[in-house]
Amino acid sequence: MKLPAEVRVSAPGRRAAITSVKEALGFIDRLPAELARLPRWTFARALFVEVERTGKSRDMNAAVRQLRQALSNERWLEESYDTKNL
Repeated sequence: MKLPAEVRVSAPGRRAAITSVKEALGFIDRLPAELARLPRWTFARALFVEVERTGKSRDMNAAVRQLRQALSNERWLEESYDTKNL
């Protein structure tokens, strides 16, 4: 499933454009263990799993918002991201 708009990541040693649920889950699953256990990441992952299960746009929007918030908290959300696409 495609995200409504790509989410651009600029993490230490990694730049990416996340465009699908599969890519979002893969990014979260490759986080260091100490980050992956934080509630912001476990919640984002749970929301994307729910998107895979239901396919609902409401679930997708919530998952993307949570991913963007988690990335922002880490200061990994690329600033040039176009927020009009939310």
